[in-house]
Amino acid sequence: MPLKSLYIATAQRIGGQRPSVLRAAAAGTTAGTAVGVAVYRLLRHEQKQDD
Repeated sequence: MPLKSLYIATAQRIGGQRPSVLRAAAAGTTAGTAVGVAVYRLLRHEQKQDD
């Protein structure tokens, strides 16, 4: 559901409207979490060594 809020909030901003406070907060939380997970996975990724 938060991903849907992200899409709706983005569409509203592009359309010149302001999303509600709750929707903007949900969209910000979703985007921040996605970036955090991506950075964590990138930093914790181990490369396989071929011997």
